[in-house]
Amino acid sequence: MKTFLQSVLPGIALSTSNLSFAQAPVPSTIEGAEQYTLTAAKSKNICRVDIYRVNSTVGKLPENYKLSVIYVLDGNTMFPMVSQMVNTSVSFSSQLPAVLVVAIDYVSDPALTRGQNI
Repeated sequence: MKTFLQSVLPGIALSTSNLSFAQAPVPSTIEGAEQYTLTAAKSKNICRVDIYRVNSTVGKLPENYKLSVIYVLDGNTMFPMVSQMVNTSVSFSSQLPAVLVVAIDYVSDPALTRGQNI
């Protein structure tokens, strides 16, 4: 998992020694997506990474195909919408056989209001 996240999140790849990874992904807010929790070793800041793969139903995945990645910031708000847009576009595409949607978001505190979590 660490190697996968390093390849998907190149900006974090430089400092992965300062992160601790969850042992297994948990289900995300979108069916078929996975969610990982990353914790910085020194600052103890926590962020979540949601990963959703969309495959075309009409296009064939070529050998050695490198997945395109769409990064979504503010994943708490934007991940469901962007995932749906990508799913609608890619599912019926013969030009784009597969895409990864990677959302980076913060962990919200359920005890706080939406405005306080920002």
